[in-house]
Amino acid sequence: MKYLFDCWHEIEEFMRPYRRTYILTDYDGTLTPIVDYPDQAILNPNVRDLLKSLVKDRRFILAIITGRTLKEIIQLIGIEGAYYIGNHGLEIKGPSLTFVHPMTEKLSLIISKICNDMKSKFESNHGVIVEDKGMTASIHYRMAPKNMTGEIKKVVRNTVRSYEDFEIRHGKMVVEIRPKVLWDKGDAVLWLVRKLGEDGIPIYIGDDKTDEDAFRKIDRGLTILVSKRRRHSNARYYLKSAEDVHEFLYRLLDF
Repeated sequence: MKYLFDCWHEIEEFMRPYRRTYILTDYDGTLTPIVDYPDQAILNPNVRDLLKSLVKDRRFILAIITGRTLKEIIQLIGIEGAYYIGNHGLEIKGPSLTFVHPMTEKLSLIISKICNDMKSKFESNHGVIVEDKGMTASIHYRMAPKNMTGEIKKVVRNTVRSYEDFEIRHGKMVVEIRPKVLWDKGDAVLWLVRKLGEDGIPIYIGDDKTDEDAFRKIDRGLTILVSKRRRHSNARYYLKSAEDVHEFLYRLLDF
């Protein structure tokens, strides 16, 4: 895996034959820096203007992929003409296009019950945030004491074990609770590209373990990990920060 700006000429040569580019980017830790609480991840106005410019440019199709709910990410970005993929790919919305995975609506009541169980178990631990996202749930423990991490993961694992239709995935200081469906961020972006036409080149940018599904499944395109340092990943390139991502997007506009 190579640092993207060290091989910019290589990137330009790769992209030159394509007239359309799908920019598929995560939100938290990619467009915005990682913060202590999810509601603190606010998009910089200059970055919003940058994204608007990409949407207006006919060479680009912009999609935001996130573990947040569809409603929440649309409110956070608020750009007409962009595509939004929420709940790790389980719901998609954009111009003349809507998708909800058929299994998830049946399981939303169970997610609510799981979250209530979690809230009661973590009631005395104020560093744990239980987030009910309708189709999935997130247990954030970034603000919990470090020596409690193992116990928090154990409680989540043992609780979810009672619900056979759900599984857990680990992210950056978060445990994700998701329905056991054969569908993830990678499937969602490939579905979107097929729907909109496969004549372009996909560029996927993300920072978390859930983005590895997309890195693995996009075999024709650019896959970019956001990480301070090189680490094991299915991505072909890496950028070091959200600021690096912004610089990359500016370069695409000028390309």
